[in-house]
Amino acid sequence: MINISVLKNNPTKLLHAFFITFIAVVVYSFSFTTTVEASASEQPQSLVAIEDPILEQWIRGRLNKPNEELTVSDWLGITEIELEDAGLTSLVGLENATNITRVAVYDNRITDLTPLKNLPRLRELEIGNNLISDLSPLVGLPSISYINAYNNRITDISPLTAIIPLRNAYFSGNNITDLSPLKNAQSSNLRNVSFDSNRIIDASPLANLTKLEYIGLGYNNIRDISFVENMPNLNNLSIAGNNLSDISPLSNAPFLKYLYINDNKISDITPLSNLQYLEHLNISRNNITNLDTLRNLQYLKILQFYDSNLTDISFLESMTFIEEIRLDNNRITNIEPLRKLQFLEGIFLDNNRITDITPLVQNGNLVPDIEIVLNDNPLSQESVDMVSNLRARGMNVEAPAFGTATPTPTPVPPTPTPTPPANAVIFENLEFESKIREMIGKDTGYVLREDVAKITDIDLENVQFGHIRDIKHFTNLTKLKLRAGGIYDLEGIGNLQKLEQLNLSGNNLVNIQRLAQLKSLRTLTLYNNQISDISSLTTASLPNLSGLFLDGNNISDIGPLLPSEGNLIKQLCCIGIGKNPINAQNIDWAKFTTKRIVTLQIGGLGLNDENLNDLFSAEHGFLNLNFLNLNNNNITDITPLLGIEGLGKDSSVSLNNNMIDESEFNNPIQSLVERGVIVRYDNQRSQSTSNTGSNTGSNTGFDFNDGTCDNPGNWVEFADRGLFGTLIEALQEAGIEYCSDYNSTKITRLPLEQLTELDASYKGIRYLDGLEAASNLNTLNLSGNQITEFWPLDYFYNLKVLELGESEIFDASPIFNMMALNNLEVLKLNDNNLVTLQGIENLYNLRDLFLADNVICQEGFNPFDSLRGNYNLRFLDIGYQQKDQCITDINFLYNLPNLVGLSIADSDVNDLWPLSEMGAIAYLNLSDMRYVDDYSALLNLNYQPNATINLTNSNVPDGISDDIYRQLGNMGVNFEGTGQSGSSNQNMSSNVIVDTSGYRYLNPGEGSDVQQIELIHNNNSAYSGIYNIEPYEYSSAPVYMKDNCNAGGKGTCYIFKVAEREWVLQPFPPGAAVDGNTWLANDVLNGMDPWNGVWGGNVQSVRITIQSDGSSFTNNNNSNTRSNDDFFVEDERNTRGFLFNVDNVPQWAQNMGLNDFNTLLDPTVIAIFGIFLTLLGTVAQMVRGR
Repeated sequence: MINISVLKNNPTKLLHAFFITFIAVVVYSFSFTTTVEASASEQPQSLVAIEDPILEQWIRGRLNKPNEELTVSDWLGITEIELEDAGLTSLVGLENATNITRVAVYDNRITDLTPLKNLPRLRELEIGNNLISDLSPLVGLPSISYINAYNNRITDISPLTAIIPLRNAYFSGNNITDLSPLKNAQSSNLRNVSFDSNRIIDASPLANLTKLEYIGLGYNNIRDISFVENMPNLNNLSIAGNNLSDISPLSNAPFLKYLYINDNKISDITPLSNLQYLEHLNISRNNITNLDTLRNLQYLKILQFYDSNLTDISFLESMTFIEEIRLDNNRITNIEPLRKLQFLEGIFLDNNRITDITPLVQNGNLVPDIEIVLNDNPLSQESVDMVSNLRARGMNVEAPAFGTATPTPTPVPPTPTPTPPANAVIFENLEFESKIREMIGKDTGYVLREDVAKITDIDLENVQFGHIRDIKHFTNLTKLKLRAGGIYDLEGIGNLQKLEQLNLSGNNLVNIQRLAQLKSLRTLTLYNNQISDISSLTTASLPNLSGLFLDGNNISDIGPLLPSEGNLIKQLCCIGIGKNPINAQNIDWAKFTTKRIVTLQIGGLGLNDENLNDLFSAEHGFLNLNFLNLNNNNITDITPLLGIEGLGKDSSVSLNNNMIDESEFNNPIQSLVERGVIVRYDNQRSQSTSNTGSNTGSNTGFDFNDGTCDNPGNWVEFADRGLFGTLIEALQEAGIEYCSDYNSTKITRLPLEQLTELDASYKGIRYLDGLEAASNLNTLNLSGNQITEFWPLDYFYNLKVLELGESEIFDASPIFNMMALNNLEVLKLNDNNLVTLQGIENLYNLRDLFLADNVICQEGFNPFDSLRGNYNLRFLDIGYQQKDQCITDINFLYNLPNLVGLSIADSDVNDLWPLSEMGAIAYLNLSDMRYVDDYSALLNLNYQPNATINLTNSNVPDGISDDIYRQLGNMGVNFEGTGQSGSSNQNMSSNVIVDTSGYRYLNPGEGSDVQQIELIHNNNSAYSGIYNIEPYEYSSAPVYMKDNCNAGGKGTCYIFKVAEREWVLQPFPPGAAVDGNTWLANDVLNGMDPWNGVWGGNVQSVRITIQSDGSSFTNNNNSNTRSNDDFFVEDERNTRGFLFNVDNVPQWAQNMGLNDFNTLLDPTVIAIFGIFLTLLGTVAQMVRGR
């Protein structure tokens, strides 16, 4: 430190100090200038032009320079970019941004990372959900520490080994099979890695990365996790959805805090006892039934063990700090261990066997806002009453609204086990047995060999097998489909010597050697398994095989399919090997040929132009090729396809997600289309840039009759002629001017943006590419087509109504997860093959949902529970599922408070009480219900006026149907159908009283007990019928009027509605819709004869209706004869309580032969009246005698 006083006393030293300071300032200034020059020297001598207009627009917007030339200093100001889901295809131009530290471009269509290779300050790269396959441009980046590249096309991770600073690498959802490059990783800096949802079998190379803290390997095919034994820093491991059975290596990972091992084959969890620091554990869906081992995990906070067979939860008593337990879908009966737990914040116990919730009520440690779910438990009525206690304490509780009576158990003597007959078929898989019993119509008794001998075709999906040993009994099978059944063992299949078609897609197959025994097999489909070795598939083993589909496996060697002695290629007509980790550059594609091939699926193999040329060279011919899938490759030139002789009318070529040049759209593809080939493609390379031009070249070649083409603007191309033609029709019908080309592939964009409605149903449409341009659609009907990809729908932010019925949709989750569809209000998915509703909660604005005639059925839980987030639903149709036992309970209604319409027709529901959770019901379809024991629940619901219930072919018990129909009728409910015990009209067996034509007033009399009046279908003459009801003087019963109208069609129809006991006259056109019904009310208000009716006694309900000859809804029914239109008055089981009192016999009565007024009177009334006269005469005589 400088001493100032010394300098003051010594001038020489003062001058010396100033000199040193001056020199320091000069040196610093020079250093600063050098730094600036060095920074500038890092910039390229000339700027690289931005290739993608979307990127350019973003850059200019960030710099606020919409039109000016961008300079080096401008680019130095770009330090990060975040451009998600924007249609971006190219990063060219980012080379200029040498100061950039973060690039986030997920959810785009980027294929090349080369522009990033010289960005020295880049630290974070987010490129998830793109089309990237090559990571090599990232090698050598000096600063990058974070890469997230989920959902791309990456197979090779070797570049990661040379990225020294990398600490976080996330590569979920790619096609990675080999982690061995990590064995030699130069970097020891990796801390967090994720390879979930790839095709990894061997994870041992991770053992070298000893500093890892997080590993994600979920949903691969891993069996061995010994790699964790030497990872002292590992605290988070996700390995769910693999083939694990042995987790003993976990005992050597004592510092784990988060462990996800659900959906495996684990039965022994003893190694978990050593994990003292574990806080979050998911071990659901394994082969575990006892959790006593977990008692040692005192610091566990969250435990998930759903969809299992747990009965005993006493182990929870020792988990002092547990905060959340998810034990839904088990067999728990006793929850006493929950009584003393102090820190609970979430308790999920739905779908168990709990009857008593006293331990929860008596747990004084439960805090307000805790979430407790107890749905689908047989709670006693006492426990149901206790729920209000919990809610009063501020807790969020979901529980049944009604209790279950506890039956008194009746001792059952043990039944001796009978000896099965010698010809009995004994099943190991009980679910499979139940399906077979359905097929043969045999609910009880032994299934015999002669029963199964009749079965030649089995088609099952989502039936869990594991092994299929039971299949050995079905020796007459010719067709077998067992999809998504978890099959890993084919023992028993060798018995099926008559089998011709086999589909085992979506299973866990690795070893397929047993298939070599199937000598009669003609078609073999094994999509999406874990197969890597196909050497057992030879001509000798499968002499009749002609179709082989192996897409989506782990096959890297296709040598067995190449032409050589004994190989299958010479006899195959149909081949699918796409989406496998095949190195396309190591295969001599010139040898991969046969003139027999009709179908060839080679998408997702990384094919380039050279491969394509070798495969389809002119000498090969491919005379019979009819279907070609080249999706997801690296092709730019498809000229070789023109030499394929077999591609002609109605043939199909799919080229999506390639790198086809713009010129291809005016030459080879056009040539194929002219030959009648259906070509599906997207222009990856120029897709975004094509949106910038205002005029696409010359107008020559375009149809000027279709609109003005002077300035067509942006063109939209369509690969599907059915969609193209439908859009042309829609534009013409809407009167919108447009421009299209002669080749029927292009339409100008602007007119498409003006469309708001499109009916494209039953048009044979397969591809929706291009439809995204019609982004302002609010109503879209695509029913009855064969569409497989729906991505264009993710552009329809204004869509309110979407119809996709009869479209063979198996998985609708991609649609449910589209953010653009968040405003959707009506969705029709009826008549499809849907199995699950996963993700539908994202469509939270849905009001009407149609899911009838699907296969929505998942074992272990109710798939309709997924609707709990769709609380705005008002109408739901889930009837007629194609698989029994799909709908057994409707407790999910507790989450749908706004629902007013519901169809559960043909379901296996036996309890209707959850219907009480609905709002004011307008419509219920309970037709074809077989298992309902108690229909009295219908009498306790809240109905809208003129609500409708359909009970066609339902098992309403004899003896109570009359009472139910009567009481529902009193509540204003109409019936669409009839129960098995009788018609809904059976309670209308009343006496013919009078024709009401020409009568004007109905007035309930003093002392009347009338509860309801219905006036319907009263249009049997040229008059309006009853057109007024005077306000009640003595009664407040509701009156419902429907379909009462002037048969002559004169004037305006009216309807009377009651509000606050006052009658309201409301005119509207005939046939108008009011409150969901079509009403036809009264018409002419003059020319009527007055009439008064007095109702007394104990009449409970009156229904006035017309029994017509079929013309009562027409406006030309002038007949007034009883034989044609009879007027009925119904008095519901009290036929003696109705009295008409008319001053004079009118002309109409005389015309009907009712000249004698007494014919209008009830016999009992006449008798009472006679007794009254007798008594009156006696009194008169007594008075006279006085």
